[in-house]
Amino acid sequence: MAGLGKTTLAQLVYKDELVKQHFNVVIWVCVSDNFDVKKILSRILESFNMPVKETTSATTGNEVTTRKDEVASIMGTLDTHHLETLSEDDCWSVFKQRAFANGGPPMTPEFEAIGREVVRKCVGVPLAAKVLGGMMHSKKGKSEWLFIGDNEFWMLPDDNNGILRALKLSFNHLPLPSLKQCFAYWSIYPKDWIIEKDDLIQLWMAQGFLQPFERRNQEMEDVVSVTKYDCLILKDGEVNNISAVRHLTLISNEKKLPIILEVSAQKLRTLVLSVNHLGNVLKNFKYLRVLSLTISEIQELPSSIGKLKHLRYLEVFSTEMKALPDSITKLYNLQTLRLLYCPSLKELPKDFRKLISLRHLYMDNKKENRKLMPMQIGELTCRQTLPFFVVGKANGCHIEELGCLKKLRGELKIYHLEHVRNSREAQ
Repeated sequence: MAGLGKTTLAQLVYKDELVKQHFNVVIWVCVSDNFDVKKILSRILESFNMPVKETTSATTGNEVTTRKDEVASIMGTLDTHHLETLSEDDCWSVFKQRAFANGGPPMTPEFEAIGREVVRKCVGVPLAAKVLGGMMHSKKGKSEWLFIGDNEFWMLPDDNNGILRALKLSFNHLPLPSLKQCFAYWSIYPKDWIIEKDDLIQLWMAQGFLQPFERRNQEMEDVVSVTKYDCLILKDGEVNNISAVRHLTLISNEKKLPIILEVSAQKLRTLVLSVNHLGNVLKNFKYLRVLSLTISEIQELPSSIGKLKHLRYLEVFSTEMKALPDSITKLYNLQTLRLLYCPSLKELPKDFRKLISLRHLYMDNKKENRKLMPMQIGELTCRQTLPFFVVGKANGCHIEELGCLKKLRGELKIYHLEHVRNSREAQ
C-alpha cells in the first residue's frame, strides 16, 4: 500500500547513528520499476567509492522497502514486517499537527468535527492525512472545510486506498493556481529521478515560470506566470504524437536520434537527452530554453549550440567532452551552466566573460577542474553561484575579481591565497 511510510521509516533507520556505527559503509539506492541489475550495482559501487575487494570484508546487511510480498520474499534479507494503517486517533494527530499549525484556522469544535470526517476518508494512510492537513491549513473558512469534506471527488475510484484522491485534491487546491505548472514540470523526469531543490528552481526560472516582484529588489523569483504546455518522456521503441509537446525527455540507446524530434523542433522549450549520440540536430531547436545532455560517447558539442539564442539553462552531464565550443559564448541569455561528471574536460572558452546573464556555474570541485577557472570572472556581475575560485598571478585571476560579484551566495572555496599580493587587494 502506498503512503504508509515504508520509505520514511527506512530512512530513519538509515540515518540513525547506531546503524552508522555498526556498518562500515551505509548507502541508499532507489530501485525503480525498470529493474536494471547493472545500473543498481553501479550505483552501489559508486556509493562505496572504494575498490570492490575492499568492501568484501565489511560488515554487511540490507533493508528493503516494497509494496509487494514477492519482492520481499526474493530479497530474503530479514523477516518481513508489514506496516499497518494508522488508527483513526493517530491519523487525526498527523492531520491536526498540519491543519492547525501557526497561521491556520482555529481548532474550534466545528473545525474539529469536519476535520475528523476528512480523516476518516484517509483510511489510516499517514501520507493522505499529512497532505490534506497541509492543504486545509490554508483554508480559513468553515464553508471551505465543508466543501473539501463533502467533495464528490471522494467518490471517484482509487486503487491506492485514497492516497491518489488526496494528492489530486491537494493539487487542485494549491493556493496559487499557477503553481500547478511548476509541479507539472516535474513530469519531464522519470520516476525516482533525483532532483536538487536549487536545480528545480533554476529550471522554473529558465522557463519563465517565476518572475520577481517589481516592488522589491530580490533575486529569488516568487510570482509564477501561466503558460499552457505539455510534457512527455519518450523511450526506445515508443511512438507518440509529440506535435503538441513543449517539454520532452528522450532516453535512448539507439545510434541515431528519432526523426520524430524534427516534427516538434520549433515548439520545444525543454529538451532532456539521455542518449549515446547527438549528431548535429541542435540547430533545429531554435526556441529551447532548457537543454540537458547526458551523452556517454560525445567528445564535443556542435558549434551550432551557439544559435540557441533563447537558451537559459544548459547541463552537460557524464560525457567524455574535452572542451566547450567557442560559440557557447554567444548564449547571452544563459543563466545556468552545469558541467558535471565530465572528467575529460580540459578548458572553457576564452571569452567566457561574454556570458553576461550567467548566474549559476556548477563544476565538480576536483583538483583537475581548477585549471578551468575562467579569467575576468568579475565581469559576470549577475553571478550568484560559484563552486570555487583559484587565485592566480595573471591579470583577470586576482582576488579582486570576487569584489565585483556582489550577488554571490552559498558556498565558495578559494584556492592559492598565497598569490594575493597585499591586504589592499583582498579588501
